[in-house]
Amino acid sequence: MSLRDSKRFLPKIDLDPPQYYAQVTGEIALRWTRLEYQLGVLVRVITRLRKAEQRSMLDGQHAKSHCRLLKVLAVAMVHDRDPAAAEEVRQLAVDAEKGADRRDDFVHSMYGVWVHATSEPLRFRLRSAKNGIMSHEPASLDDLRTFAKHVCELQDQAQTLTERMKALFGSRR
Repeated sequence: MSLRDSKRFLPKIDLDPPQYYAQVTGEIALRWTRLEYQLGVLVRVITRLRKAEQRSMLDGQHAKSHCRLLKVLAVAMVHDRDPAAAEEVRQLAVDAEKGADRRDDFVHSMYGVWVHATSEPLRFRLRSAKNGIMSHEPASLDDLRTFAKHVCELQDQAQTLTERMKALFGSRR
């Protein structure tokens, strides 16, 4: 393949993405940060840790770590007190763990088109380059909005479960 032919495999990424992509991607990032925080609070309440202990144990951990821990805690600590609540904690952890990779895809992507192509905008994933070519998919604003709504629902579930766990386990500061 000549250099001339290889140029068609280069993405053209504008410095400023279309405003609506930036807005929804920012919403996903902010909502996910809040969800990650709430998952940590849920761990703290179930384990009856103090806030300082929670910070030293969970700070810097990815949401997947919180989710794996919550799945264990649902079985080990919540199930004996409230089996239905244990299943809800486990399901929240499963759903959030599945969403973590999707969140990373959206937040760690760039939007653009292929050089010398007249295509719809594409989302180029930075973390999945294979053979020197970034993976990509159509940049669907509906996909972004749907995922932002899903993260909002996860936030609400985490907050509701935290209140239930505070009633079940008490709350330490």
